[in-house]
Amino acid sequence: MSKRSIIVLILSLFAAAFVVATVVVLRLWVVAPFRIPTAGMEPSVRQNSTVWVLTCAYRQPGAVHCGDIVAYHVEFMGQREVYLKRVIGLPGDKLRITEDSVFLNGRELPKRPVGVEGKMQIFEEDCGGTVYRIGLVPSQRQFKNVDMVVPPDCFFVLGDNRRNSLDSRYTGPVNYRDLIGKKL
Repeated sequence: MSKRSIIVLILSLFAAAFVVATVVVLRLWVVAPFRIPTAGMEPSVRQNSTVWVLTCAYRQPGAVHCGDIVAYHVEFMGQREVYLKRVIGLPGDKLRITEDSVFLNGRELPKRPVGVEGKMQIFEEDCGGTVYRIGLVPSQRQFKNVDMVVPPDCFFVLGDNRRNSLDSRYTGPVNYRDLIGKKL
């Protein structure tokens, strides 16, 4: 093997190691993929889809905004899982939820009908200037009403599929330390 071939081989190995290291760093500290097995975020995120989450988005609690879709760890019924939901309430916000109405600091979040997808009625909802789509499907589920002030360092999250989502109404507010990041 010539000296030139050895140099090319060594440079190629360094380049490959650099690429692998970059991918590992990006995966661990910048972005991460998550599969969404449930329909709790439809119509915004489809069941069984994969989403990318910016894991470095929330270095401080003040970076989280109403309307953000966040990935977070939740302990529910003895299982630690990753959920993806929409932030509705920030620390100190007063929330009241009754069936399909969400009141934030005394004002109902505006929503207007925009169509139907299958059995789901689609609405546009506005939370602090962020407009997104939510879905309402016929349900036999007993809705859990909420009347609370969001605790410090916590966030209240809801699924966009409002009648078919396991969210803060059932699992409680999400603590800042449990946030993974923001959906890209």
